[in-house]
Amino acid sequence: MDPFCNRKIITMLEGDDTYHATITSIMAEGDEIYNALRGAFFGKIGPGLSIIIYHPTRDEKVRLHYPSLKEGQTYRIATATERQQGVGSAASGGTQKTLRHIAVIQEHWKLADASHIVPYEIAPRLPDELGRLPIASMGEGGVLQDPHLWPARLADELRKLSGRSVDRQAVAIQYLTAAVQARHERDDSGLWQMTSGDIKDAVRRMTESIADQAYGELPEEKAYTETYAGGLAEAAMQALDEADGESANMGSGYEQDGKFTISMR
Repeated sequence: MDPFCNRKIITMLEGDDTYHATITSIMAEGDEIYNALRGAFFGKIGPGLSIIIYHPTRDEKVRLHYPSLKEGQTYRIATATERQQGVGSAASGGTQKTLRHIAVIQEHWKLADASHIVPYEIAPRLPDELGRLPIASMGEGGVLQDPHLWPARLADELRKLSGRSVDRQAVAIQYLTAAVQARHERDDSGLWQMTSGDIKDAVRRMTESIADQAYGELPEEKAYTETYAGGLAEAAMQALDEADGESANMGSGYEQDGKFTISMR
């Protein structure tokens, strides 16, 4: 990112409360500006609600465009159940997919609030005013991103993880945290927030653990046959991947019925 880009601190009023967000001249009109402004309200307004940014004095929505937004003015904020402003307003396919994935994750893990899906230490952050993600030690720095604004791919991978750990969020998070730590040690990127790759690695680790557990419970002759045939982990991954494609269309029925016991190694 260009270290010499311009930036502004935007002031917003929702009810009696004042919020501030930083936007930069390299942020794209619409979605990127909206996400930066919406991030200031994470944990402050109801999960899943969108914001509408109104002109300070006129009853009109503002253009989410860096030159159009001014420092020193206080923009009025209203909330809505559907997004109504910016390039991605309501019709964004990615946004709608993310909302559906988040709802399924909450169902699998019995969560009333999406902010409790993953722990603070590895939760996705918003970029800073220069567009950089925080790279401090684990759990430090940065503003958390609203889960309803996560990339659809990230939310989808987490949906798969939750579907394979129904009612067992704590166990799944142990695998996910271990995957984040392993990647951090491997590439020394400094990035502590979870990635789609981390989630896939957590699914793999979990599947291998389940396969090892199942292998240990097989009679000796049966275990030898399964190992010779190619391994339980590979077979389990293939079966889960095939079933997951079906579950994405059917909702969470397959995953709800597919509960299993996970043993930590």
